[in-house]
Amino acid sequence: ACVMLRRTQPPDDAAHGPRSPGSIAAGFAGLAGLVVIATFVHVARLDSTWLYPWGLLATAVATSAVVVASLRRTAVAVVLAAAPLIPLGGLSSGVSLLHWPIFLWLNEARTGLDGAALFALRVLVSLGAATALYHLVEMPIRSGRRLQARHAAIALPVAAVVLLVGTLWTTRDLPP
Repeated sequence: ACVMLRRTQPPDDAAHGPRSPGSIAAGFAGLAGLVVIATFVHVARLDSTWLYPWGLLATAVATSAVVVASLRRTAVAVVLAAAPLIPLGGLSSGVSLLHWPIFLWLNEARTGLDGAALFALRVLVSLGAATALYHLVEMPIRSGRRLQARHAAIALPVAAVVLLVGTLWTTRDLPP
């Protein structure tokens, strides 16, 4: 990603001037990157033999192409700047951190759901947890607010209990 970003120039078409060949190429590369990412999301499984030698590398290259395209006046930039996606950008670190354990935890055996219903539940729980993390942890840190002593006296034991209960409940089916 850094190499691709280094090799690109700042958008020359930001002032609605003619689009450069670099911007056109970035647009096509970004669209191709979105197709690759969407395909991998659909077909990749934890036990996919192709994923670890080359699949993750291809995902990184595709993601880099999307990032470069989003920095220019391209269709990718327009799609990623859509109003519903902007709040998701603020939650992206929480979603990135929390989605994996949530997706492992909410499986077909535990929920009785499969397919689109299971995916929807996983996404909703991930977004809800990321929203809580954003408001309860990220924003206080970003704004420099400290946790008051009386709130800490409540928050720390509650967090400890939630962590303990969550860990015990999530691992209850594992052998000793």
